[in-house]
Amino acid sequence: MSQLKVIIRQNKKIKLSYNFRANRYEALEQQKFFNNSIRPVKNLNFFKSIPRDSSINRVQTSCWVTGRGAAVSRYFGLTRHTIREFGHNCLLPGFIKMSW
Repeated sequence: MSQLKVIIRQNKKIKLSYNFRANRYEALEQQKFFNNSIRPVKNLNFFKSIPRDSSINRVQTSCWVTGRGAAVSRYFGLTRHTIREFGHNCLLPGFIKMSW
């Protein structure tokens, strides 16, 4: 049950990041025109007003089978455990079992 809650939370973060993506991009573009010493207060207030989870950097990769967040392969979107299981069952294309 806890894995389901984690997946739901990650999906919520993804939706928030897509909703606020354009607004964040505009605010960052406006900041590029100013020096580091003179920051517009308006943009800082904007970043304080939107939710923290709306940043794409807060989204964590997780396995689409188990929901586990550690040791996830970017190519398959699976953890090392499920890659091994799928490889032994011949479910992954181009995956060869090594024996020595």
